[in-house]
Amino acid sequence: MPENRPVSKEQVKPSRYTSFILRCWVDGQGKVGCRLVEVGSDISHPLRDLAALPELVKRLLAKKDWL
Repeated sequence: MPENRPVSKEQVKPSRYTSFILRCWVDGQGKVGCRLVEVGSDISHPLRDLAALPELVKRLLAKKDWL
C-alpha cells in the first residue's frame, strides 16, 4: 500500500472550468437540430446529431490544452 504523503502545491494543477450551452430544437419537418455554444466567447458549434456531442467537447477541451 502506498504511503500517504502530503502533496506540495507545485504538484497539484489548479482546477479549470468552462461552460457550454447546448441548444436543441425540432424543425417543422421533425428533424432535431443541435448547437453547442461556448459561454464567454459565444462561439457556436453546430452538431450533426447528439451522438457527436462527446467528441466535440473533447476536441474543444484539447484545443484549450486541458487534456
